[in-house]
Amino acid sequence: SVLFVPASDRMDRFLGKALASEADSVVIDLEDSVAPKDKPAARDAVAAWLDTSPDLHGKELLVRVNGVGAADDVAAVLGRKTAPHGLMVPKVEGAACLEAFDALVTPLEAAGTAVGVVAIATETAKGALNLPAIAAGPRVVAVTWGAEDLGAEIGHTQKYVEADGRRRYHPLFEHCRVQCLLAARAAGVQALDGVYADVRDAAGCRAEAADAVAYGYDGKLALHPAQLDPIHAAFSVSPAAVAKAEKIVKAVEAGGGVGEVDGQMVDRPHLVSARRILARAAAGGAPSAVSARPVRGKYLEDLTEGLVIEHALT
Repeated sequence: SVLFVPASDRMDRFLGKALASEADSVVIDLEDSVAPKDKPAARDAVAAWLDTSPDLHGKELLVRVNGVGAADDVAAVLGRKTAPHGLMVPKVEGAACLEAFDALVTPLEAAGTAVGVVAIATETAKGALNLPAIAAGPRVVAVTWGAEDLGAEIGHTQKYVEADGRRRYHPLFEHCRVQCLLAARAAGVQALDGVYADVRDAAGCRAEAADAVAYGYDGKLALHPAQLDPIHAAFSVSPAAVAKAEKIVKAVEAGGGVGEVDGQMVDRPHLVSARRILARAAAGGAPSAVSARPVRGKYLEDLTEGLVIEHALT
């Protein structure tokens, strides 16, 4: 789960609650949640808070800046006593945007650190059409998607449709959701499902998070602490799923690459999926949602016996 906190005049109170919550990552938002006239004050407040060396309670901290050209935001939040682990960048439209953003960040990041980028990649039509290049762009460690800004840009007014008694995304946005996931997997970065806007609808949030899990997403953005429990419930791995995954691993390994579990033939694709389930269970439900680690690769302490690494180490 990745929980947003507005950089408002009540930021300190909100941040205290967010850092004490069950969220895996916390995002201080300098973009949509701050009125244009208040942005300079909000930027200063975030910088001052970072200089207090706050206790992050083991959480990953990000700051959402005001786009790829937000030089003032970048300068304000990097180089503080506590630096964010990453920057969330909205309205990314292509690789060139990320290269320009990389040039902003590089002179300001502390020696020996690597500030990762979480790219919001479907807020414009250009971004939606350039998802593979964005996911593979410099510093990108995760990509996510959104419907509201794209709908506003292209004049689309219907976010959801009813199908088989269920509310689902309109095919336009479902396309963006699928392409975001595929681009992330192709680039070897994490895929984060977008926000569920109705913060009072816990059942709807859980259903959408369950869809994200079924698709293969690594985590989901949250607008309000009340959404954390539904998201975590969806991403948690049941004992039954763990037991089946263990049976698949055992059967395939014993059979030299193929086996049978509950009457079904299982082979390498099932083995890869089973090991992913077991890794997610060991991590407490879902992998770390955002990371400032290398875009492609694993730290040595992450390497465990039986771990399948699907992308080349760099």
